[in-house]
Amino acid sequence: MSAGGRGRGAAAGGGPGVWMVALPAEDGSDYVYRVYAPGDALPGDLFWAAFHCHDDARRPRASDAFDAAQIWWLVTGADR
Repeated sequence: MSAGGRGRGAAAGGGPGVWMVALPAEDGSDYVYRVYAPGDALPGDLFWAAFHCHDDARRPRASDAFDAAQIWWLVTGADR
């Protein structure tokens, strides 16, 4: 799991921000989800928010292994 962008930019004080969470799937592809959360959000909360958005009925199963997820802060205009 990677969360190298924690606490960055406008969301450093806990304000709203955008995180990206990539979940690997059984077919080898990655599904990337946008999660709106404060800059001080816990990585586990970000992971579960993305995982619960994945639709296994229409796509290959995403991994529920927390350590396999990639999490990063999405730089927005407010961060520049």
